[in-house]
Amino acid sequence: RCRGLLARYWNDTVGLPAVTINRFYQPSVHDHEYLQRTQCCLRDIKVPVSDVCQRANASISCYNQHYGHLQANAREFVPFTELQHEQILQECIDLLQIPPSILAGYVKHGIANYPEAQCLLRCFMLREGLYTDAGGPDLHRMSVQCEGNYSEGQIREKASRCIGDLQGQCLDKCELAYRIAEECVNGDIAVIVVFAGVSTKVTTKLNVSPSLNVNVNGPSFG
Repeated sequence: RCRGLLARYWNDTVGLPAVTINRFYQPSVHDHEYLQRTQCCLRDIKVPVSDVCQRANASISCYNQHYGHLQANAREFVPFTELQHEQILQECIDLLQIPPSILAGYVKHGIANYPEAQCLLRCFMLREGLYTDAGGPDLHRMSVQCEGNYSEGQIREKASRCIGDLQGQCLDKCELAYRIAEECVNGDIAVIVVFAGVSTKVTTKLNVSPSLNVNVNGPSFG
């Protein structure tokens, strides 16, 4: 359980490992039923959710027995915590000297309406190691951080095509980073959702009025 909490794949409330635990295992190329066996094993666990340690141990045993080879010494990306998100966002705010009114503005009216917010998002992704200007988004890391499926099959191919199309346009670095996050790797859980949530938390503490831009018809975070 302790290892799962530190590696961000275990949640006591849910009582099951997050899908991102798969980064620690290597299934056999000849085994086409490893996922089904693992899921069946997890469903058969009788330990109550309240017994967090035994529940975690039983769940990890399912992966050890059925999912694939445990890569115990593999160096893997560890997702950031909410506190770390806030610290990184604040560092970017200070670095880019973003006024509080702009923060409140893009939280209310949307990033698309604020070039400063697009640069802030780019800084946030760069500092979290989720994105580079040269290579674009790290789909594997984004998958781990956001519990998404960006590194799998058709979703990865679709995202890669979208990224390539945007990189071929004459966009500045901030707009490119924003549009990739918004158009190519967005979904139910995505990096832009993480950014929006942290931005809302930071802005709530400021209690300032938003700065209005010309176009305020975009989606808000509130």
